[in-house]
Amino acid sequence: MSTSQAADLWGLHQDTIKRLCRTGKIAAIKLDSDDPKSPYLILRNQPSPINKDTV
Repeated sequence: MSTSQAADLWGLHQDTIKRLCRTGKIAAIKLDSDDPKSPYLILRNQPSPINKDTV
């Protein structure tokens, strides 16, 4: 799924999703690893990376 789809699904901001992808806290890959503006592809079946009950 895309970062915008993940943001909607998990109730987080899209920039937060991108940061979590960059830091490896979300299972994701870049479409083009050589292009810094390339979008991430995020594994759809994973749970939310942030438990909003404890935040």
